[in-house]
Amino acid sequence: MGDRRNCQVATNHIDAMGTVPSTLVQELQEVRSPFLFIHETDDPLVPIDHGEASARLVPNSKLHRLQGAGHMFFYSQTWQEIAKIVAAHTHDAAHA
Repeated sequence: MGDRRNCQVATNHIDAMGTVPSTLVQELQEVRSPFLFIHETDDPLVPIDHGEASARLVPNSKLHRLQGAGHMFFYSQTWQEIAKIVAAHTHDAAHA
């Protein structure tokens, strides 16, 4: 039998997908601060083209494509990579 927590995580995720505000596109277009999108290239639930489309909406945003992480980032190696990506983005934004 599977872990009941996995079922709850899946249920929460599905519920969250239905709460995207109708104003999201407009709100993204109004962002003026440095913005970083991080998206998995092979996410089985949210295709990379969603991340690419989101990044196109935000002026001067960056999209970093992760590989080999899936949909949920379980591995410490992935989190270490994400930490480096965020640190570099923060550094670049502070010195722009």
